Amino acid sequence: MDISKDIKEEQSRDRAIYFVEDGEEGFNPEYNKMVIERTIKKTQENRKKKHNAYIEALRERTDAVATYLKSRAAESNTPVERYFSKRELAYLRGEKIAQKIKSNLFGKKKDLYIPGN
Repeated sequence: MDISKDIKEEQSRDRAIYFVEDGEEGFNPEYNKMVIERTIKKTQENRKKKHNAYIEALRERTDAVATYLKSRAAESNTPVERYFSKRELAYLRGEKIAQKIKSNLFGKKKDLYIPGN
């Protein structure tokens, strides 16, 4: 997923829509440009932070499943309830339910950001 390409397209589109060279009396184009650039920078940082949080959460879940599958291969009759703690199992089930709700509410293409996930 290349976020920088999306950001550059969005930045050029926003600049064309919102940047005004000639404004009303007292309008300062340099200040306007500075505000736009600052907003774009904050948006980029926020988008990157959310993306990194999503990747980290995904890494945790895949690591838990991979560890279980390796253990399952070594001990073929261990049920998942005996391998994970009750808390971890509830967390993983909660993640599954949250993903199902997100996909039902917002479709497959959009991603809902939930703080702490």
